[in-house]
Amino acid sequence: MFKNILFYKKKTKRKKIGVALGSGSSRGWAHIGVLDALDKNGIKIDYIAGTSIGSFVGAIYAAGELKSLKNFALKMKWKDVLNNLDFTFPRYGFLTTEKVSNMINMHTNIKQFNELNIPLKIIATNLLTGEQVIMDSGNIVDAVSASGSVPGIVIPFVRNGEILVDGGLVNPVPVDIVKEMGADVVIAIDLSKGIIDHKLKKQKKVSKKNIDQKLYSEIYFKNIENPIIKKLTRKLTKAEKVVFEKVGSWKKSKVDLPNIFETFATSIDIMETQITKMNFRISKPDVIIRPKLGDLKFFDFNLGEKAINEGYKRTIEKMEEIKSLINQ
Repeated sequence: MFKNILFYKKKTKRKKIGVALGSGSSRGWAHIGVLDALDKNGIKIDYIAGTSIGSFVGAIYAAGELKSLKNFALKMKWKDVLNNLDFTFPRYGFLTTEKVSNMINMHTNIKQFNELNIPLKIIATNLLTGEQVIMDSGNIVDAVSASGSVPGIVIPFVRNGEILVDGGLVNPVPVDIVKEMGADVVIAIDLSKGIIDHKLKKQKKVSKKNIDQKLYSEIYFKNIENPIIKKLTRKLTKAEKVVFEKVGSWKKSKVDLPNIFETFATSIDIMETQITKMNFRISKPDVIIRPKLGDLKFFDFNLGEKAINEGYKRTIEKMEEIKSLINQ
């Protein structure tokens, strides 16, 4: 009476995985550890969105060259950090982005977004309008340069007539972008963990009566300890004697005040921490990985091993949660 009916089990569609790589200067090497841990546990990434240092690591990963970047970060010394910084006279910023191309080219020959193995979106901020700019086509170096142009430190990047700066000003951890790309499970890597707590622990009360007014004129080049400040000082000419004296005052002294780089970077870190909290309420990620690297400063790229290991460790702690979400 009844015809034979073929029963079959519907094939389960694999969930698409997206990662949102947050901004965070030298703490961004933690992204390498996160991505390495995901790879080693068989987690295939389908979409990537990155801001600032997250855009750089994301671009290299999407090009299939994470191992090369990892080796580079692990071997990085202070002199390597300096060699990869391009100082300029501080009219628009202290650094240019001209060496970004070298940093990318040493790991991959890929130049355009459409050549990448994994879809990638990079976030920047339009300095004139304050709007978010999403880049996913054209030249990768330009996009990474724009996304990493930290206001006050790096010269703004001009792309297609727009003046672009760090995407962290509007979207430090671009979870919403990864969701829009089509990800079913979004893993957010937030590098702001412990930043404010660390700053509070180091805070010291400095009253005006404790400030040596002769400090700015007496401390000069020979006393500058920070190698980055030394290189900046050499780049300035004799005509900028006043600037030199200011630079000289940045050395460690009885007055424990942050130098100009730390001031800019810390201000942006605090702002991005608050923006990330608000953004997560609006567009909540499925998994948040928060490496604890609040003690790392802006230029501590020579501490790659510490950052990578921390990123790897925090990802392994979340691995069961990640796999559970994928297999639901």
